[in-house]
Amino acid sequence: MPGVVLAAILLALLQSALGLHGFSGEGQTMAIGFLLIIAIGIPPLVRTYQDWESQATIARSKVRKCWSSNGEEGM
Repeated sequence: MPGVVLAAILLALLQSALGLHGFSGEGQTMAIGFLLIIAIGIPPLVRTYQDWESQATIARSKVRKCWSSNGEEGM
């Protein structure tokens, strides 16, 4: 709940600041919409990257085990 109130305050401050700098209503709406799209889009991208990185780490560890076991058998 505090996050929602903070977000509403930040959006109001952003809209006010854009208005003071001479942005039109349409420009303000576009800027806020762009920021909202980014805020919604970043967390899934981060989760996808983290999943990819963990799968790559698992694959690397399997390859290392395979190489180390092959090296020991050859000696």
